[in-house]
Amino acid sequence: MPPRNDIAPPLPQNLEAERAVLGAVLLDDHAMSVAIERLRPEDFFLEEHRRIFRAMLRISEKRQAIDAITLREDLTHAGELEAAGGSAYISAIPDGLPRISNTRRYAEIVASKAVLRRLIHTAAAIEEAAFDRAAVAVDLQARAVREFQGIALQNGAAGSLGLPFENGAEVSTDDADVTWVLPGYVAAGAITELSGKVKAAGKTTFALHLARAVLDGGEFLGSRCLRGPVVYLTEQPGASFAAAMRKAGLIGRAGFNFLRWHGVRQLEWERVGEAVVEFCKRVGAVLLIVDTLGQWSGLSGDAENEAGSGLTAVRPLQLAAGAGLAVLLVRHERKSGGELGDSGRGSSAITGAVDIVLSLRRPEGNATENRRTLHAVSRFDETPTEPQVIELRPDGYALRGSRKDFATGEARRAILEAAPTCEGEAIEKSQLLATLELSGPTAQRAINGLVRDGLLDRVGAGRKGSPFRYFLPPDSFSLSKKGM
Repeated sequence: MPPRNDIAPPLPQNLEAERAVLGAVLLDDHAMSVAIERLRPEDFFLEEHRRIFRAMLRISEKRQAIDAITLREDLTHAGELEAAGGSAYISAIPDGLPRISNTRRYAEIVASKAVLRRLIHTAAAIEEAAFDRAAVAVDLQARAVREFQGIALQNGAAGSLGLPFENGAEVSTDDADVTWVLPGYVAAGAITELSGKVKAAGKTTFALHLARAVLDGGEFLGSRCLRGPVVYLTEQPGASFAAAMRKAGLIGRAGFNFLRWHGVRQLEWERVGEAVVEFCKRVGAVLLIVDTLGQWSGLSGDAENEAGSGLTAVRPLQLAAGAGLAVLLVRHERKSGGELGDSGRGSSAITGAVDIVLSLRRPEGNATENRRTLHAVSRFDETPTEPQVIELRPDGYALRGSRKDFATGEARRAILEAAPTCEGEAIEKSQLLATLELSGPTAQRAINGLVRDGLLDRVGAGRKGSPFRYFLPPDSFSLSKKGM
């Protein structure tokens, strides 16, 4: 936005400080590095001073000395000498300069006045736009945030943008503590991606039951959730989403706020994302769920596989996480599946931008309909790396243990049911497992554990010609119940 000097009352400025900076540069070349660090030509209030400083920058870029002679030469060549005040004004700039050593302070004064003027110009422009009958509040709000944040970052600096660097000495151990909304899987200030097969994995069911657990501060996957309001962005139409809400126990819950894609489909995703973050702050939400990211961000066709488009899609969620929200984004898995972290449909840049990656899959074998395997990779040590078997119950998802432990437990149950009940009928492992769909390593772990626990007995030497044969020991029925 071009500077305006016609706003009443008079705009903030300090011409004496501006002249002191320019005079210091003319007297000492080293002062230019100080000026460049803090100032740009447009930071000067007086047009003549802007032209002079711009000429000084040109001379500096040529690695030439800056003095009254070289400055007049440059301005003459550019046809700006008279517009910059003329030869006499340039010669008089250093006159009465207080102290060259205070150049940094003079530059800071000039920069601070420039910031105040930018704030005034920006506020005046937004105020003027707000009176337009065609103005849209969300658009103006987003514009105000962008422009005022831009001013805050620039902070009147030239060579530096005034970036908000921090120092390790300023960070306490308390700052490193993670606030978990769902311990190990969903954290405040972080983004979790949940992927799964379309209409098969149960992603929405998982997300809605998590939402209820957060509303209640109840248990989910064996851990207690952080309690608080939830905001849910759904791609589903009214009837199907209402049915899913009913199954999850969310009908009538005031803390569950949801937005349908159909109602805002004409708006840009970035605008929607900014407005959603503001709404989350207003209602005090602790969890934001986006189901699905592809639908809400508009990713489709070739754009779905482009890294740039993927990063643009996830940017509003990064802003939400930066505001302290826990974010769960839902993505469909590719038809071909793939390794965890590379199975989500679309660009892998999205996965690279999140903090925790989850994949919900049906267990192998003859698993019941309400069981899934949850795979995870994470930047946090608290996230389980071993796939977990989870089960949907009326009160939500329960943790059944790691996939390895769960498979071993199922094998133990099957073996106890299939084993003969007396030593005279003892059978070899191959016979025992003939009718059971068990892998070799899983079956062996189960058998070893049952023998160790006294729930399964064996005879034989365990070698060729005298293999182990297995049977249930006395009182096996009461003992086997403990093993199951």
